[in-house]
Amino acid sequence: MNERRRRQSRRAAPGSRAGERAAASGSERSPRKPGFGPANYLAFLLAAAAIVGGYALLGQGSVTAAPFLLVLGYAVLLPVGLIIPGRRRFGRVGAPGRAAGRRPDREGE
Repeated sequence: MNERRRRQSRRAAPGSRAGERAAASGSERSPRKPGFGPANYLAFLLAAAAIVGGYALLGQGSVTAAPFLLVLGYAVLLPVGLIIPGRRRFGRVGAPGRAAGRRPDREGE
């Protein structure tokens, strides 16, 4: 009896969003890839350069520039590389939400 109740509680109601998600998450599911674009990789490269430069200066005894470069690399550039949107393309003709080949209406024309 308990097994039957568990099965019923797992099933989604027909037409509900959970049911749609369960149906869509079948075997045709594609693996997720990180959507990193050129801007992300540039931020990662700058972060790596700042971190390497910071440690190089730290090894030479710098007490002002080295910490600045390390904080810049670890606390600013690395998170920026992860946060900025990757391969999104907005505003192109044929993009979702816009009619292909049509310009938005302007007032006064």
